[in-house]
This record gives sequence, C-alpha cells and structure tokens, in this order.
Amino acid sequence: MKQTTDPTQEPKPEKLLAGFSRTRLDFWIVVALVVHVAILAGTSVPYLYDTWIDPEGAEERRAAVEEDDSEEAEAVREAIEQGSEAREEEATEAEEEPAEEPAEEELTPVERRVQEAADPEEIPTDPDDLGISLEETNR
Repeated sequence: MKQTTDPTQEPKPEKLLAGFSRTRLDFWIVVALVVHVAILAGTSVPYLYDTWIDPEGAEERRAAVEEDDSEEAEAVREAIEQGSEAREEEATEAEEEPAEEPAEEELTPVERRVQEAADPEEIPTDPDDLGISLEETNR
C-alpha cells in the first residue's frame, strides 16, 4: 500500500496536545483550591464567630449547654440504675430456674459435632503438637 501523505508534513503529537496541556490543568487546580477554601471557611465559621465576633455569647451558649447536659446526664444515670436493677432481677430469676439443654433431635449436625467429646487419641499431648508430623505430610 502506498502512503498518501508525507510523514514529515504530519503534525507532531506535542503540537496537537498543546491546547490541552496547560489550560485544563491550570483550570482544575484553581477549582480544587476554591473548593478547599470554601470547605475550610464553611467549617470554620462557628469557631471564628465564637472566637472573634461574639465571645460573650459563646460563653452564655456553653453555660446553657452545660445546664442541659446536667439534666440529661441525670436522666441517663436514672435509666442506667433502673436497667441494672432489672438485669439483677433477671439474673436471680435465671439462677433459680435450671437451664434446659435442647433435645438431641433439635441439634443441628454442626452443634452435635461441637458438643461431642473428643477421643483421647485425637487430643494433642503437647500444646504445640498439631497431631501430624512433617514426615506424615511428605508421604
């Protein structure tokens, strides 16, 4: 197949990308900076307001919150005490009633396997012994 264009006359890739290389990157850097500044300024408004604009009002708001917290804390303490008393009552009732074990038919195969005792030959003699040796794995 014959080439129809002269390779020396084709535009270079750098020349084709020149319009996209600098302007787009600069634009998105500016957008990122504006977004970051907006988020930082938006989240700092309460701090700046309480620190520089209205420090006396901030103290009043803190005192009001502490008063509300003390009332809420009192209610929470009472609820905890009532809950602990109820748990103690349930514990004493549970101690009085003997625990019933489920019948053999009600157990799943996994539950049966977990509950059955191991054979003495299956129990490792040494805590680090896994029951197999290196020689057994290489057979």
